[in-house]
Amino acid sequence: MAHGGLADVPRMEPVMRLYLVALVAMACTEPLVEGPAGSPLDTGPTAPAPPDIPVADYPCATGALALELGTGVTAFAPLTPGEGVVMVDGPQTGWHVDVGGSLVGAPQLVEIDAVLYGDDGTLLFGDQAPVRTALVGWGEDACEGSFYGLRSMSGPSLDLEQVCALEGRSGTLVVTVTDLQAQPPVSVTGELTIAFALDPIDEPLCGS
Repeated sequence: MAHGGLADVPRMEPVMRLYLVALVAMACTEPLVEGPAGSPLDTGPTAPAPPDIPVADYPCATGALALELGTGVTAFAPLTPGEGVVMVDGPQTGWHVDVGGSLVGAPQLVEIDAVLYGDDGTLLFGDQAPVRTALVGWGEDACEGSFYGLRSMSGPSLDLEQVCALEGRSGTLVVTVTDLQAQPPVSVTGELTIAFALDPIDEPLCGS
């Protein structure tokens, strides 16, 4: 009888203990192998790669996109050359310009990249990744729709003093829209001369 009233327990030889530890380690490092269909090891079928879709083989495929540039927060508003676009002080830090557009010959889901340059060619707005969005008012019959409220963000170096100095100066809005459904993807780029305008709420800050 052992101390404390416990029954004698046979001691395992050190060699046997090492052997059992080795067996457990081998079991833990054994790679998982897929079993027959329906077995606990079956991981299911591998998803096939999406097929390439020629431009002419899906709805609204025209081989070309037509793009009209504009602005707008709650609806698309077309812009004429030289018209003002408002620089908005964002709710966090930085500034942005709301960009819009109208597309013809496009699927509903597109990718959009919008940037604005100063009159000296400096990139002022467009510090963001391209945005994927569904066109508003899109229909397969008409194959056209619009987007708006797409924020082209300022770079971190654009401050209030620089924004005030941009008031009334000309710039260039460049928007690229890509139809990702076509393989290879089809893109259209539009450019428009604009004038930078202050948000009325910021005019007192600039002494206007």
